Amino acid sequence: MRLRRVSLVLAALWPLLRAGVGSADPVAPRGVVGQVEVDNRALTVGSLIPVTWWVEIPREDQVQWPHALPPGIFEVRRVFPPERRDVGKGRVRESLRAVLSTFEVGALALPGPRVALSGRDSLRFQLPPAGLVVRTVLGPNTKTADIRDIKGPARWIRPLPPWVRVAALAALGLLVLVLAGWAIFRLIRARREAEARIPYPVRALRDLSLLRKGDLLRSGRQKEFHVRLTDILRRYLGEHGGFEALDLTTSELLERAMERVPDELDPLRRILEGSDLVKFARYTPPVSLSEEFLDLAVKIVERTRPVEQAAA
Repeated sequence: MRLRRVSLVLAALWPLLRAGVGSADPVAPRGVVGQVEVDNRALTVGSLIPVTWWVEIPREDQVQWPHALPPGIFEVRRVFPPERRDVGKGRVRESLRAVLSTFEVGALALPGPRVALSGRDSLRFQLPPAGLVVRTVLGPNTKTADIRDIKGPARWIRPLPPWVRVAALAALGLLVLVLAGWAIFRLIRARREAEARIPYPVRALRDLSLLRKGDLLRSGRQKEFHVRLTDILRRYLGEHGGFEALDLTTSELLERAMERVPDELDPLRRILEGSDLVKFARYTPPVSLSEEFLDLAVKIVERTRPVEQAAA
């Protein structure tokens, strides 16, 4: 680090100091030394310049630093509290650190602060200046024509209030939900229409086949198995006879079956009443009995399906 140091022996320069402060100042004490240290490396416009002023004095003396640095082309960014440390042989060194900046370029002179020394003797003196070289941030090949002029005022567009953006986001979210609901509704309706186009005996046999391939009996879910079995059979009988069978009791369904499919009344009664015991009386039948009920339901559908559908 390149430091610019200027030593001042106040005893030797006392006549000059005396001329600057007036004839009332006392004689300068011996052995007072002042110095300024500046980091002068790569200084550019607006860069921070660390500066340290220090005075070496006898231990019994005190240094009174100014409350503010002298104004000028340098801007004071920060001033640290004075520091005092012992350097031996009855002497101390008191220093003041500051951070400056400037927007001037070229060779500049940093004036030293005016301090007061009190103790055994009293003295006012000004620390010597330091020389600085501040460079521009433009390169040596930069042309003046490359510097662009200030642009004219830009067009200002008034921003929307916050509630407008919130309302727009809410409307967008609502629109997405409506479109998603409409798509789901269309999908469900299309599946129902496709399901309705399948003949009801074919759907009943398909559902019974899926029930047989499932794992309800193997996993011990007997009640769920019999609920699905009776629902498939009830839906088939209702579509076959033209009535709503899911809301009828077992006795009411058997009365309707006596009119529509009298030949299947006994196996139908066995399936419905046996399943009622499983669903409502917590009866757990053997797996073979549940499979037998499933076989009876398949036979009921196959024997009662319309002749044209059976031939197809």
